[in-house]
Amino acid sequence: MAAAKDCQEVACSPEENCKLNPNFIDNMEPEFREDECCLNCEAILKYSVPMCINLKNSNEKISFFNQEEEVVIFEEMMNNEKRENAPWTQFMLQRYYCSGPRSLVAFSVKTENENYILSCKNHQELHFKYGDFPYEIEDKDEDILFWQSKVIGYEKVEFESFLYPEHYLAWEKIQDKFEMLVLKEKLDGVEMSTIFTCILCEKNENYEKCEK
Repeated sequence: MAAAKDCQEVACSPEENCKLNPNFIDNMEPEFREDECCLNCEAILKYSVPMCINLKNSNEKISFFNQEEEVVIFEEMMNNEKRENAPWTQFMLQRYYCSGPRSLVAFSVKTENENYILSCKNHQELHFKYGDFPYEIEDKDEDILFWQSKVIGYEKVEFESFLYPEHYLAWEKIQDKFEMLVLKEKLDGVEMSTIFTCILCEKNENYEKCEK
């Protein structure tokens, strides 16, 4: 089993102005060296510190955490509106070590008083549970993990449930009004509702609210 001290920590520092750049999708992938112990570790452990991101759906709408309903909806927002609505528009993306071609990640929202971790344990439906990212994944934690992969032909990513193969994070229109984050089965091909853009949070007065 790999020890935490054996793993290098790489993250976007608070001093940097962290904006979207052409290499962001590539930079989200762990860069392993042949001599890094974590490449073949048996346990699934934290990799680096979480990144603060804004999540856009394929309609270019920004994800917004509705704390009262504990759901994520997508809304059209200007940059100033996105900042003004922080931390509800800011999501923490935590990477985990696991051998293989794809990254394992988990999501949370950090509000003033609580941390909410995205989960898909209950009947393949998304919900949020209180708590912090676990350092080491146990069986009871597998519901928070998603396989992150690039979408061929797009500078975008998809997130497949670790617990439910072929089920992806997606957006769905609810009652012809709201676009909400859901878990959706996708068997093959490109499905626009499962494609997302991740943008690193800009440096602003709310940045510290979305740090661990």
